[in-house]
Amino acid sequence: MSFAEGTYHMYTTLASHKAVDLEASEPTGRVIEYQTHGGKNQQWRIVRITHEEYSIQSVATNTYITAPNGDDATARASKLAPECNSVSRWKIVKATAKGDSWVIRNVAYPNKVLDVSGSNQADLTPILVYTYHGGSNQQFTFTEV
Repeated sequence: MSFAEGTYHMYTTLASHKAVDLEASEPTGRVIEYQTHGGKNQQWRIVRITHEEYSIQSVATNTYITAPNGDDATARASKLAPECNSVSRWKIVKATAKGDSWVIRNVAYPNKVLDVSGSNQADLTPILVYTYHGGSNQQFTFTEV
């Protein structure tokens, strides 16, 4: 099943269900989890680039969630156009066949996914690009805006 394009709020599947947030609406800021408030820095435009690859663009800044250089590090927003930069492209795949959670896998580094650092549920916890292990801190849900 492929993912539908649109504008979404993204949430962690941890018990807190916090929103994926572009910190302080900074165009090249950190991607973090934060208490849901519905602001534009918690809204993400998902656009299909190829059959299985998507960009994830902040509604607040029009910048894209981008993987760092392949290391386990904090995801950041950038102006790198996903059409020609695989670090700004993602595969959004079902975590399980029957569930409503998704794993967000980087195209440039296929073994790396978005990951809530240490399964921490505190505000301002960074969302990492981290080696896939299948934990609930690497699964997200989406609600259309």
